Amino acid sequence: MGAVNTTYTFTPTDTITSTKMNNIIDETVMTSQACLAGGGLEVASGQLTISQNAITPSRLAANAVTTDAIANGAVTPAKFFAGGPSWNSVTGTINISQPQVEVGTGITTSTASLIDFHSVHPLTDYDARIIRYSGANGGMAIEQTGSGGISITSPNGVFLASANIPNPVGSAPIYGCRAWVSFDMTRDTSGTVTTANTNRFIYGSGNISSVQKTAIGEFLITFTVAMPNTNYAYSGSGRNNISSYAAVVVGQSSNSTTKTTTQIALECVRSSDAAELDFQEVNVMFIV
Repeated sequence: MGAVNTTYTFTPTDTITSTKMNNIIDETVMTSQACLAGGGLEVASGQLTISQNAITPSRLAANAVTTDAIANGAVTPAKFFAGGPSWNSVTGTINISQPQVEVGTGITTSTASLIDFHSVHPLTDYDARIIRYSGANGGMAIEQTGSGGISITSPNGVFLASANIPNPVGSAPIYGCRAWVSFDMTRDTSGTVTTANTNRFIYGSGNISSVQKTAIGEFLITFTVAMPNTNYAYSGSGRNNISSYAAVVVGQSSNSTTKTTTQIALECVRSSDAAELDFQEVNVMFIV
């Protein structure tokens, strides 16, 4: 039997009539021979139909399914493979079962990767953003466009690297130290004891480029990065031996009025009689 069954067989003596020809056309059915090798088509009640599960990735051309071919709302959580993201169209919640999310894995050149948050209507570019700037050494930032603050909470405080910042008590603001230094007034930068008016030996510091001795007990501190204004506060102390301690003050020397965003002139005096001395350890910090 061929691919088409006319349901009528002519004999050598049959006469071809219009009725018989019409019946052949009307009663013709397809047979299983009409099906494609390897599946795809099948015969049901004499008619060709597409086999169940016949449309597979191998039968679709690359990029054959376009955006216009997908109906709005047709891609549902059930259409994703197991473990894929799911969402609730009522609450707008997206659930991702995988333990990690990677952003920017398809880039072909160095560029920033970011996550934008939108909570204001009408929409703007973003209301808040987490961004990692381009390049191997690019910085990272959390940006908030509104006047609301950014709060980070944890039962055991927050860690910067391995250092713990305990949770503060109350809601009073916290102001950080913008610069600090611990230095030796009796030694130069090489560690040599000298009374010369040169840069002094620094034990440790932050945002301090130099401490220059200008006279006995007097020194000029230069910041690496300038202060935002000249309203910064300072606090200092020091020691020479077990019986002599220093207070750091603005004195009456010729440079004592120097207080700019980049430098400040100070003096260390003995706490017992306010005599200016070169102390072996002087500590100063700045807050603004």
